Amino acid sequence: MIIKGIHHIGLNSKDASRLVDFYVDVFEFERIMELENWQGNPQVDRMVGGNNTSGLFGILRGKNIYLEIFQYYSPAPSIIGPLEVWDRGFTHICFSVSNIEDAHAKLLSRGMNFISDKWSDYGTFRAVYGRDPDGNLIELIETMSDHHFAFNKLQNQS
Repeated sequence: MIIKGIHHIGLNSKDASRLVDFYVDVFEFERIMELENWQGNPQVDRMVGGNNTSGLFGILRGKNIYLEIFQYYSPAPSIIGPLEVWDRGFTHICFSVSNIEDAHAKLLSRGMNFISDKWSDYGTFRAVYGRDPDGNLIELIETMSDHHFAFNKLQNQS
């Protein structure tokens, strides 16, 4: 098996329309599949391991990743609150930014809640955590181009 890269992240929301608007307006994702309803689709049920599932889903495209936004009506979610970074499971999405000061200021002006009032500077990268309207953790990271996990090194892989 050869992994070509991460294709998408799936986010389950209590208000899919609001979450789509947030990622489109604030992070400049493009709507490539508007929110659509599904109900009692045997293929979907088989794929997700459910029975008579229903809800909304849509797809957004970013520069190098897709976001799939869900809102389940049935079955109802069993975990209501957002995960913390120390919880088990997928806990955050990290976006690479070219200028963390500008990104931080823009997101603050758009109402994003940050965990701290300033990013942490580690010398070769700077990072900060915040939350989207559903409480999902988002990390912003600015790396020096020669850092061992710099975004440009990921893009140059084939």
